[in-house]
Amino acid sequence: FIKKAHLSETGNDPKAKDPRSYKIMGDISYKQGYMNQALGQYELALKDNKGHTGSLLGKALVLSQDSTKHNEALQIVEEVLKLKAENRLSTREESLAVFVKGVINYNKGNTKEGEDFLNASLSLDKDNPLIHLELAKIYANSGNTDRAISSFDNAIKLDPKNPIFYMKKGEFLILKEKYDEAISSIKRAANLMQEKDKVEAYVLMARALRQKGALDDALKESSKALGINPEDPFAHMEKGKVYLAKQ
Repeated sequence: FIKKAHLSETGNDPKAKDPRSYKIMGDISYKQGYMNQALGQYELALKDNKGHTGSLLGKALVLSQDSTKHNEALQIVEEVLKLKAENRLSTREESLAVFVKGVINYNKGNTKEGEDFLNASLSLDKDNPLIHLELAKIYANSGNTDRAISSFDNAIKLDPKNPIFYMKKGEFLILKEKYDEAISSIKRAANLMQEKDKVEAYVLMARALRQKGALDDALKESSKALGINPEDPFAHMEKGKVYLAKQ
């Protein structure tokens, strides 16, 4: 898919360079949770075109996840937003810029401002699943369970093949002791993953089953995780907790 995307953006010349193809690869890596890879692809795009708006916003989005990079991310976003006055900024790009400001404010502890920016971003682009995911986190932390679940579901509806959304929903449901719903969400996430990427899903499933009291099933899930990565510390930790619970 990535190779085809690159060729489609470069006139089928595999040696040609086009920032849009790097941006596409960066977006794919970001959705899969590979932040370093995503940042690297956005940087490659910007190497060829320093003013490529989509890649600038992608870079800012990645940097917004790192508290030491918040100022750099905000600087990028403010520069991008200046393009609005020149009619050089699409509605979706404006929405993403405002979204990044919302994420940073929220991560800094400015919950109200963060929510306001995210809602403003949502009003510009209701079809961006990442906005719904961030709103779900805010509602979850503020104790608004119903709105959190609704926002998780909105994100999933908009991007039903992204396992991260199911995993985040599953984590939240475990905290709320809704174990059967959590297990269902985590199973859906695992079904969307390649086997080598399922360690985290199996560990989370083991946690849900352990807390539900299904210890034998929890032990099986943690063992499946260790079957993929025998050195995974979280899988070992979860398996140890299951053994303790069985005593």
